[in-house]
Amino acid sequence: MEYITPTDWKFDIGRLQDEVNHLLQHLSFDTHHIKNQLSVTSRPNSPIPIYDGVGSLWHRDNQCYIAKECEFTEVNEEFRGTYLEHIYDTIRATTPLGRVRLLRIQPGRCYSFHSDTEARFHLAVKTNDSAFIIYRDVPPYHIPADGIVYSMNATHKHTALNGDRTGQDRIHLVFNGLE
Repeated sequence: MEYITPTDWKFDIGRLQDEVNHLLQHLSFDTHHIKNQLSVTSRPNSPIPIYDGVGSLWHRDNQCYIAKECEFTEVNEEFRGTYLEHIYDTIRATTPLGRVRLLRIQPGRCYSFHSDTEARFHLAVKTNDSAFIIYRDVPPYHIPADGIVYSMNATHKHTALNGDRTGQDRIHLVFNGLE
């Protein structure tokens, strides 16, 4: 079974990388919450829009959702008029979307095994040969920084890791689909 497949969406990876590098000169990943994420989209009137959509929407202690994917409808100010917004608008024109985030995995780090409730679309911005998405029942998958958006079935248990030893981050632009 293939859990990750290329889509027909293809974007200028050099332009995207340049723009993300420029944005990261004045934006900080949410390292306080150890999420290493930036919200491209947020809920209207969010007090801290750039971190509104980071992490899980499931509150483990209360066993309930703290928000719905469909509520993340605002492109945050930092991303308005950018190539990221163009990419978002292009995909959203044909596919309903929830949260859109820049996700970073630092070298030597990984996520815990988990499953999500909806599909994900990944566009690798920065990666290396030691960065993989791993499912329990198929070989590891590397999403290259080739400008192609990859559709990911995230409802099956998986993790992502960056096994790089040279200090390279893995950064993906991730779009949550709505079902």
